[in-house]
Amino acid sequence: MRDAIARICEDATLPPAGGNLHEDLHVALSALAQTLSEGRYDRLMAGVIERAAQDQGARDLRDRLYETATTGIRGVLTAGLRPDDVEPCLAMLVGAVLVRATYEGEAVTSEFITDIIDRTLARVELTAGH
Repeated sequence: MRDAIARICEDATLPPAGGNLHEDLHVALSALAQTLSEGRYDRLMAGVIERAAQDQGARDLRDRLYETATTGIRGVLTAGLRPDDVEPCLAMLVGAVLVRATYEGEAVTSEFITDIIDRTLARVELTAGH
């Protein structure tokens, strides 16, 4: 499991930021949805979450997977939102994609991503230029 997680983390590529908050979030969330649809990420995450309660090594792997999966999204949010809005928005966006793809087993469509972005950004104050 550790080797598989290392490969995922090393192979991760961040989508390029174009300077438009909504579009950049859409690209980053679409990349997360694609990763989840491949099945290997969610199976690994389930395994490390199960073991994390008793094992520090599993907690470290869980944290590494989460950071890898959310780095691009976090970067987009950091560039476009006030600092105190980044973590709650990250949780709302990533949580919605994760639930749709893994728990509900449904496709994460472009329309779904647009809807969650719109709903999330409607609740926050954007920084200048966004």
